[in-house]
Amino acid sequence: MPRRTAADGDITRAALIDAAAELFAAHGVDGVSIRSINSQAGLAAASVHYHFGSKDKLLEAVLERDGQTVRAEITERADRLLAKQTRPTTRQLIETLAKPYLNLIEREPVRGIQWLKIVAQLITAGDSRVDQDLEVAPISGKVQELVRRRYPNVAQDDLVLDWRLGVVTLIQMLSLTPPDEVTVASADSSCKQTAVNFVIGGIDASMASLARTTAAKKAG
Repeated sequence: MPRRTAADGDITRAALIDAAAELFAAHGVDGVSIRSINSQAGLAAASVHYHFGSKDKLLEAVLERDGQTVRAEITERADRLLAKQTRPTTRQLIETLAKPYLNLIEREPVRGIQWLKIVAQLITAGDSRVDQDLEVAPISGKVQELVRRRYPNVAQDDLVLDWRLGVVTLIQMLSLTPPDEVTVASADSSCKQTAVNFVIGGIDASMASLARTTAAKKAG
């Protein structure tokens, strides 16, 4: 029997991550069994446990594979806005997140959409694996500082809830990009731009209403 190599292990782990990403995106993380992941990858029943130890660790690997690049780009864009020392526009805030998401879809169309679907599921569920990520989470780290700078007159609890809803909506809308637009090498394609504009308009309107409510409470 040929001796296993490190390259063999890397290939097997990549196959498991691919299989898990496809199934998690289609059925939800909780709806997928370890057995089904091994079967989808065409591997032995003990493969996930051998290479990752648990389904949770495999999920972390799925998130990190593309999340690392997305996180770095979000951080870079947030740093540029923070350095300006000015109040950002809502479009600048949304594009700080949207552009990295769109770039991922353009680099890896199928994988990118799968990643967005999984992230949207986890954010909606309040999963700590996403919420504790200082740059991928919708209201934490540098992005949080920018959101507070943009909406200084909105109460913190309302700010967090509203921004979270807007970002989840953005991610979900982008994850529904039609097949004929997935490979469009432009962030300006109609579906993508519609999603960005829709979320910007919704957040602006909602935050304005919340600011008025906050002001009324202080006045009363």
